[in-house]
Amino acid sequence: MLPHARRVFDGGTDNDMFAWNCLLRGYAREGGDADALHDFFARMPSRDSISWNTVLSWCVANGEYDEAIAVFREMLVSHECQPDRVTLVSVVSATAYLGALALGLWAHAFYVFENAAVKMSLDTWNAMLAGFTANGCSARALELFTRMESKGLVPNKITFNSVLNACSHGGLVDEGIRYFERMSRVYGIEPDIAHYGCMVDLFSRAGLFEKAAEIIQIMPMGPDASMLKALLGACRTHKNLQLGKKAGHRLIEAAPNDHAGYVLLSNIYALDGNWGGVHKVRKLMLDHGVLKIPGSSSVELNGVILLTLHKCC
Repeated sequence: MLPHARRVFDGGTDNDMFAWNCLLRGYAREGGDADALHDFFARMPSRDSISWNTVLSWCVANGEYDEAIAVFREMLVSHECQPDRVTLVSVVSATAYLGALALGLWAHAFYVFENAAVKMSLDTWNAMLAGFTANGCSARALELFTRMESKGLVPNKITFNSVLNACSHGGLVDEGIRYFERMSRVYGIEPDIAHYGCMVDLFSRAGLFEKAAEIIQIMPMGPDASMLKALLGACRTHKNLQLGKKAGHRLIEAAPNDHAGYVLLSNIYALDGNWGGVHKVRKLMLDHGVLKIPGSSSVELNGVILLTLHKCC
C-alpha cells in the first residue's frame, strides 16, 4: 500500500500538511526503513507537532533512544512547534531507557510547566530556563525569558545566570552584553562571580580575549577556578598560547588539587611544541600528588545501566 500511496503523493501538485503527515505515518507504521522515514521527514517543507511526534514515537518503538533525544532537541531548536503531551511521553520513555535522569526530570518539568494553569513561581521559570540552556537551546531560553518578563515576573540572579549561560553557549555575544548591562541597569542586580564568569566564557568562546581580560580586570573579586578553566579551554581552542600559559599557571595556583588545570596547561605547551614545558607540568602534577580522574561512560546491558571506567593515558 505504501508504494502506491507514495506514487499518488509524488503525482500531487499541492500536497498540504495533512498529506505529508499521512505519508510520514505510513513510513512509521512500516517500521523497517529508517532511512526512508528520516529522508521523508527531512524533505517536509514544514512540520507540526504530529510530524515530530510521529518520528519520536517511531524512534522509541524501535529502540532508537539516542535518536529520539536528538530529534527532541532538534524540535526545540527548530521553533516549529511546542512539545505536547505525546512528545514528552516519548522523551521520558527514551530517557528512562538511557538512564538520562537529568533530561528526563527536565522533560517532566516542561510538561508540568506548559500545562499549568498558573505559572507564577519564579523558581519554575528559572528551572525551565536552566533546562533549555543545558540542552543547547539558547534561542528558546531567551524567548522564555522574554515571556517571563511579559508576565510581569522580576528576574533574580539565578535567572540571569541561565540567560548569560545561554548567550555564551549560543555564541550570542551582543545579546550577552545587552543582558549583562540590563541586569544592573534595569533590575538593580549587582553581578556576582558566576555572572562575570559567564561573560568571560562568552568572550573567550568567541575568541575575544581582550574583552575577557577587561572583564577580569574590572571585577571586584579575583577570578575563580571555573573562570580560569573556561579561559584556558578557549585559549587551547583558539591557539592563544601566550595567554593560555598565563591562565594555566594561575589556574594551578587557584586550584592546585584539580587535575584539569595541569592537563589543559600541558596541552597548551604541547600545541606550542614545548615538550620541556609539558614535562615540567606533569612533574608538578606528580609532586602535588594529583592524579587525572579516569574517564567514564554509561553502557546499557539487558536494561541495566552499567558504569565502565577507562584508564588514564
